[in-house]
Amino acid sequence: PSLMRDQLRCAMTDKQILLVKKTWRLLRDIDPQLLGDVFYKRLFIEYPALRAMFKGPMEQQYDRFVDMLNFIMARIDRPALLTDELVALARRH
Repeated sequence: PSLMRDQLRCAMTDKQILLVKKTWRLLRDIDPQLLGDVFYKRLFIEYPALRAMFKGPMEQQYDRFVDMLNFIMARIDRPALLTDELVALARRH
């Protein structure tokens, strides 16, 4: 886990982190249903096989997607706080 934390920290410069945060500020007030719909439609166009991973109505997934983005953005400059949650997310997927 500490190696992953170091890799996450080295992966982005402070300037890049600031840019990501500023960009998210522009997007975070968009309705999660709209944001999720656009994201997943694009994802499934590019990678149609992934659609099978998402069973049932997508509306709940849209909310989860935006919640996870909010979680990441709140901690993006502190990757050690992200590691466990992102590993758990990867395991679920």
